[in-house]
Amino acid sequence: DAMYLKILQESEPDFSEKICEGLSLEDLDEEAIRVMKKKYADRWEKPEFNNIPTNQVLKDFMLMDNDGHLNYAALILLAKSEVIYRYLPCDNVVVEYRLYHHMIEYTARAEFREPLFLLVDHVWDYINQPASNPLQHYRDKFARYALPAFNEDVVREAVLNAICHRVMFIQSDIVIKQYPDMLVITNAGGFPVGVDTDNILSVNSMPRSRRISEVLQKTGLVEKSGQGVDRMFAISISEGKPIPDYSLTDEWQVCLRLHGTIQDPALLLLIHDIQRNRATTEQLNAFDLLALYRVSRGESIRNVDSVTLKKLLSQELLIETSDGIKLTPLYDEMKLRAGVTDKIEDKNVQVNDTIKISQLTERQQKIYEIIKSSTINDTINDTINAQTLSDVLGASVITIKRDLYVLRDLNLIKYVGSNKTGHWEAVNQ
Repeated sequence: DAMYLKILQESEPDFSEKICEGLSLEDLDEEAIRVMKKKYADRWEKPEFNNIPTNQVLKDFMLMDNDGHLNYAALILLAKSEVIYRYLPCDNVVVEYRLYHHMIEYTARAEFREPLFLLVDHVWDYINQPASNPLQHYRDKFARYALPAFNEDVVREAVLNAICHRVMFIQSDIVIKQYPDMLVITNAGGFPVGVDTDNILSVNSMPRSRRISEVLQKTGLVEKSGQGVDRMFAISISEGKPIPDYSLTDEWQVCLRLHGTIQDPALLLLIHDIQRNRATTEQLNAFDLLALYRVSRGESIRNVDSVTLKKLLSQELLIETSDGIKLTPLYDEMKLRAGVTDKIEDKNVQVNDTIKISQLTERQQKIYEIIKSSTINDTINDTINAQTLSDVLGASVITIKRDLYVLRDLNLIKYVGSNKTGHWEAVNQ
């Protein structure tokens, strides 16, 4: 079934360029049209574009053919809410807010069925309420600074990516689950063919709704194909947060988790100091930042390309030592500036871990004990992953992954190696 779905998804012509029979100019939202024109005019510094007749703009953007027929891209981008519901009732973005991850019922919920040129602002405004997008504080010597948990550029890019890459023939909303420390964004359809969690930065995928994506690029709402994900990674790392997490994606849906907590203020300060002293053309890119991020966490750098590694070594941002590749000594200086210390008493570690373990479900405790002992059925196994745990515990791989990420977020376990061949280890053996 999964393989059949994948073939069907990629062989299906662009849904958004199909003619939407019966859709007329009167069905389009005038404010959405005005916003589309203004964004194009502002991006290309052509104020006269605001006064071009709407019919001409629609044809130039390939939203209308020469016979005056409008396509589904015009419907999704510009149509009135009631018209969208009439033709495409699944074209919704749903935002649910929960105070805690274990909550089943939501605390607040909102549905957005609007022309896309208006929807993205309204979704962001809802997510960005002070109570639900709390400030994250960090220190630089005696000064204190704050960042919102969820960065506007990252969230906008993630929502627009979900819209452009969703599979329209699956009747499913785009769902955003918001917590104080995390956003979880899901859309129907898995990754395009050839894309996975290991190569998502290096492979330029074609959006399934290409016509919509082209208009969004022309008006500056999204980056060129593939560059939006780069931007999400670069911003998250630069803010000292975990990288965007696609690990719960399967054949049926893309699941993106955006963490809001600053976990490494020292890396934040280091990157800030590096970037502010460089010309625009010399700024570190997403691949550079990802390499620094992986080294800072003690992760494998086997997936770091040789060009990036050579560049960072030559600039002394990475250092070769007898213990392997390490970050520049400036990183330790940044820890002092941020008030971070690695010296934690073993007794305190044990007490903190005991408190964390008491919060786990029975299955999660079993998973932790297996990983900590590296033993399955009385046999030593030092390559424990989601599949091996699924086989032992009789739960699905997706369920096991969710449990693993709970343990990881509590800093009880860490993942070592690549997404395909890596394994889980306990943080404190």
